[in-house]
Amino acid sequence: MNRPVGVTIIGWVAVVFGAIGLVASIFGVIAGIGLLVAGASIAGLGGVGGGAAVAGGAIVILALTAWGALLSAVEIAFGVGALGLKPWAWTVGMIWTWVSIASTLLTVIANKGGGIFSALLSIIIAIAILYYLYTDEVRAAFGKMDKAAPSFMVPVFEQIDKLVASGRGGQPQPAGYVPPQAPGYQPPAAPTYAPPSPPAPPAPPADAFTPPAPLADAPAPPAPPAPPAPPA
Repeated sequence: MNRPVGVTIIGWVAVVFGAIGLVASIFGVIAGIGLLVAGASIAGLGGVGGGAAVAGGAIVILALTAWGALLSAVEIAFGVGALGLKPWAWTVGMIWTWVSIASTLLTVIANKGGGIFSALLSIIIAIAILYYLYTDEVRAAFGKMDKAAPSFMVPVFEQIDKLVASGRGGQPQPAGYVPPQAPGYQPPAAPTYAPPSPPAPPAPPADAFTPPAPLADAPAPPAPPAPPAPPA
């Protein structure tokens, strides 16, 4: 099956941004290690409290960097698999998108509402990706027609359908977010047993010889001749 254009775009974007994330993770590791060294130096100079605070910040940075590197690696794997239309890539992309939404929400909560607009944009993009992955065309390309969207997301996807249809000047088409029902299984009926009929006797061959029946008025056979008298 031909790869949908949208899958190609999402695949390459995932690969590029995943690679950028891995590069950024390298700088995050360097910054975290630098803060650890600085914290140790401060603690060695007598500022135990200040050194511990710096070291704690370094640990937080390293933990966030490791988490970001993991997400970037999964993003690259999804992009590569999507370009090859691998069935597992659809599942990985689904998990990666939901984890990204959760991570964005946790970041906003940790920042006490900071960066709400960028977080909202990230969530909207993630929902758009989910919507696209659940369309019939994409599920068929990945061999995932049996996968249904979560029930709580169906109203959201239906609203997106209406927006897409209004932008095209048409009516929304059935999206088919519910998988087709499998046909009910009907066990085969048990065969009824009937004994075999005895074979019919073979018909006599057409050229078989049948002796003629004796006639009732047939003459009796002649008597045998008397034996000659012996000589005197």
